[in-house]
Amino acid sequence: MDATPIPRPKSLARARGIKPVGASGEPANSLIPNPLPRWIGFAASADRRDAAFAAGAALLALDQIVRSDPPWLGVLRARLTLKAASVAAKLLRQKADEAALRDAQHLTRPGDDPGPAGRLHQMLRQISSRPTRQAGDILPMMEAELRGAPVAAEFLSLLEADLVLAQKLGWGTPLLLHAGVVFDPALRHGPDGRRPRADRPDWHVVSDRALFVAISACHAQAVTLARRAENLAVAAKNLRTRDEGRGLALVLADDAVAPWRMVGRAGFGSDRAARRFCETLATQGALRLLTDRPTFRLYGL
Repeated sequence: MDATPIPRPKSLARARGIKPVGASGEPANSLIPNPLPRWIGFAASADRRDAAFAAGAALLALDQIVRSDPPWLGVLRARLTLKAASVAAKLLRQKADEAALRDAQHLTRPGDDPGPAGRLHQMLRQISSRPTRQAGDILPMMEAELRGAPVAAEFLSLLEADLVLAQKLGWGTPLLLHAGVVFDPALRHGPDGRRPRADRPDWHVVSDRALFVAISACHAQAVTLARRAENLAVAAKNLRTRDEGRGLALVLADDAVAPWRMVGRAGFGSDRAARRFCETLATQGALRLLTDRPTFRLYGL
């Protein structure tokens, strides 16, 4: 299981995802990005040329978010990866949804086997956490794990598209966008409403629209995460902890955190202190409980 590094923010305000607090006590200069304008969606529903234009406009908006490097970008990256892993499991006809993959990632002890879908998820997390120029090194491992499955070529094509996109845009780390939308009903085409496949010649018919659907979904998720991060920052201001913002940095770095894993890494002296930190924020609605297991709990933005 890979270990997500804890970011070292320049200031506590940056770790909490906010600008300096104004006189009213509310965060000044919100970091919440604006939703995509409606005209972009209208353009994407037109012909192929307009769909390409819409994809480019949406990509510009997403690129601005990525380049601003918000503190919650780690959550966005991890949830896109989780979605891609759930799609891979579905393509391979494995019974592993996002909740099961999340549990396997965060609750499996080091050295234990998380299962076939869990291993794919771990490899995808490596791809999405490595520098773009090195992320492709994981693809041969992914191909070996798929062992010649009929969907191997398709899934690898989707990952390669994301790596090419990240390289062209100069992103330091890739976002896994394409895989998460292959089952989207909006992409079905032809008289029989077939699902498009990236390894087939007819992929070009829907490729621009697929990119638009992927980017717009990612952008909408970014807007939601930014709002949640701001609410979390406001709630955390009232907590008296000795973690110096490292607890929040852990929350903002990944899809989910287990309190017992925060001990030491986030400056909490005990498992009880870490649990109290998460439970208090969850009670205030600033964190979400992502699993209802009585003994192992996961929290996230």
